[in-house]
Amino acid sequence: MSYMPVKSTAKHNGAAIRSIRVSQGRSCAEVAASIGIHEQTLRNLELYDSTTPRKKRCGVELIHRIARELNVPVNALLMESISHCCEAVGGDAS
Repeated sequence: MSYMPVKSTAKHNGAAIRSIRVSQGRSCAEVAASIGIHEQTLRNLELYDSTTPRKKRCGVELIHRIARELNVPVNALLMESISHCCEAVGGDAS
């Protein structure tokens, strides 16, 4: 029997991602291409609402990539701190 590896996820703030991206004058397609994901994936992340159970949380590694691309601290994109799992992806929460 094989097991799927545990993937760290975080409650990201989709509205914050969109607000920061728009304030920088960047398109969804541009940011998505820069971090290597499909534009619709980024749009879905921006629409995330923690009260909607059908929406998936974002992987911690992807949150780090988005934060780097938008040049903001990771915690600016989160609804809760992820400092406890940042070492797993080789970064820090700021």
